[in-house]
Amino acid sequence: MHFKLASIAGLGLACALGCANAGQVLNTALATALAAPGALAQPVFQESFEAPATANYTVVRAGQSFTTRHNTWSVTGGSVDVVNARVRTETVAADGTQLIDLAGSPGAGVMSASFPTSPGQRYTLSFAYARNNGIGANPALARVDVIGAATLLRADLRHAAPAAFNVQQRFSRSFVADAASTSLRFTSLVGGNAGVTIDAIRVTSGSAATSGASTANLVTNGGFEQPVVPNGRFQTFATGQSFPGWQVIGAARGNVAPISGGYRNAGITFGSHGGAQWLDMTGLSNSATGVQQTVRTQPGARYVLTFFVGNVSNPRGSFGTTSAIEVLVDGKSAGVFRNDGAIPGAQHWRELTLPITAAGSTTRIAFINRDAASDNSCGLDDVSLVPSAVTPS
Repeated sequence: MHFKLASIAGLGLACALGCANAGQVLNTALATALAAPGALAQPVFQESFEAPATANYTVVRAGQSFTTRHNTWSVTGGSVDVVNARVRTETVAADGTQLIDLAGSPGAGVMSASFPTSPGQRYTLSFAYARNNGIGANPALARVDVIGAATLLRADLRHAAPAAFNVQQRFSRSFVADAASTSLRFTSLVGGNAGVTIDAIRVTSGSAATSGASTANLVTNGGFEQPVVPNGRFQTFATGQSFPGWQVIGAARGNVAPISGGYRNAGITFGSHGGAQWLDMTGLSNSATGVQQTVRTQPGARYVLTFFVGNVSNPRGSFGTTSAIEVLVDGKSAGVFRNDGAIPGAQHWRELTLPITAAGSTTRIAFINRDAASDNSCGLDDVSLVPSAVTPS
């Protein structure tokens, strides 16, 4: 982990670099914001990483766990650092003096904790995130998942210039529980020794959802977790074939491939966005092939289609620099959606959304690979279709 002297700014507050209490001012301001009316109503989970106490920073590696004042966190990938921000001034805590750097020593850490929930109950997850200034000019990238019986919420986190490294950004999203226990998982999308920092986590309960069915993802197997593919492997399906939820369409001799997030090629780890698997739209054919699914809808109702496009930047290799997927709704093109983002040695995921008004009692959603024939990778993951009225803002 690399550290430099920090300045303090954030939440609309500014303090001269010589202000001895700047860090405390920032912490108090964010804690006050998180504790605003309604912010801590009926808390079911909270975390500020003040324990275990560390005089500097403590590395927790994959296979290990650590216990705080409220929870036990399991590290399942890479490593994370429990950091004392008063000593390591290249970071800043949002609540108290300690925080988590998701890119440990070294990183790309994955950590998770569980908490009790009531099926059908609506909850709000909120937390503060910034970045370790040791990452320099590079953006800090991470992902958060809320997982019950299914994946309930997932979002990418990005902290980068022009925002200063110590400007805390607040995340707040709602989800509806579908099980008696729910897991919260954070994943660093960058390696090295500096990444997204996490602090001041809260999960609060609200009113019960008026209709559990109305908030459910209408897409079956949107994370391409079925069929199960052995770790580090893939399985191809040709045009005309089907796998759970999806039919393969497109080029006569084309195919697509559900693929394990542990797959590696040419020094690149092709990680999934959520869960353990994703879909490679290029398969082994590198053709205009894709998948489609028909879902039940209400005529005239508005929906939001959300999906993630995966890309690796391999300009001198066979994986290209851009991923492009065309979306079709009831056979009509809704546009070509691209991701040209890059993470060295890893797959970058970009969230894309598309508003849809259903024309009938069913709606057919299709995705077609639009990469060049020389490009051997184009990722699709975490497809969801939900009524727009219940989509988190």
